[in-house]
Amino acid sequence: MPSKQGDRLMLGDLARPVAVPAATLPSPNLPAPGSAPSTLETQGRSPDSRSAFPQTSEPPEYQIRVLQGHQRAVWSVAFSPDGEQIATAGADGTARLWDDAGHELDQLVGHERAVWNVVFSPDGQRLATAGADGTARLWALEGDELTVISAGDRAVWDVAFSPDGQHLATASTDGTARLWDLEGRELVVFRGHNRAVWSVAFSPDGQRLATAGADGTARLWTLTGRQLAVFRGHDRAVWSVAFSPDGQRLATAGADGTARLWSLTGRSLATFGDNRRAVWDVAFSPDQVHLATASTDGTVRLWNLNGGLVETFEGHRRAVWSVSFRPDGKWLASAGADGTARIWELPASLSADPT
Repeated sequence: MPSKQGDRLMLGDLARPVAVPAATLPSPNLPAPGSAPSTLETQGRSPDSRSAFPQTSEPPEYQIRVLQGHQRAVWSVAFSPDGEQIATAGADGTARLWDDAGHELDQLVGHERAVWNVVFSPDGQRLATAGADGTARLWALEGDELTVISAGDRAVWDVAFSPDGQHLATASTDGTARLWDLEGRELVVFRGHNRAVWSVAFSPDGQRLATAGADGTARLWTLTGRQLAVFRGHDRAVWSVAFSPDGQRLATAGADGTARLWSLTGRSLATFGDNRRAVWDVAFSPDQVHLATASTDGTVRLWNLNGGLVETFEGHRRAVWSVSFRPDGKWLASAGADGTARIWELPASLSADPT
């Protein structure tokens, strides 16, 4: 996949295996000679600078689990609808299933290259993955491959289930999003972005689709492929897009170091971040009181919807690529370039935060 200025760099392919206890995970490694520059470098910061990745023998505050098993960067993490299982996707070409105590239950093996994203079906009985090999795949929880969806010779960066569980949407580096049935038949192609599409999300009512792209925009569509709105404000690539649980707002995460909150008409409501490090993922809390962001500075941050910083979770030793709330809102999961996924317990006081 090409790496252009403003496009998402393939740091997962630079990450080295992790095979040591979490408390002694190494600091970020320098990329191999001749490899693509790291995102930290593109943000004006040497990748071996350690101030953003604290080294401590004590468990980080709020951290209650470290999921270790992937041999390279972990690109995605997601909770099951009942909150009792966790899925991860990694640059080692596997997706993995874990119980909520952090024990590995299964590996999903089939992708020929890195797995960028993993999601549970709404009923919690299946998983879907998106891969650099140009496919999205549907799986049983036991690891059996059910369907392979071929999107051509370009990487599939993201995949999402429709709320009724009957369709999948994919985001591809060919500049399109696509709608599929569960047998792998293509139904609709969404064209409008003029560069790679990095993220795709269904509205909670299943009637609209949101996309985010390397062209610096997010877009809202009908499921027939008609574009409803364009969200402009990020001045670099938009990596992630998410609907609020009530379907009335969108959140985006960008390479310009900000996350942003929008009305569905494209009006900017709030900005989160300080423009210093790229923000790779964003998620709404189930109660819609907070946003969580994942950043290349190695942190997960929790914000109120006015743009105020509520809490910072530090523990990853490299960039954080993905963040996900447990459905009950009590835990937060993150996935990082250090080869781990981590589970954080949110302070009880946050549920009462009126701001």
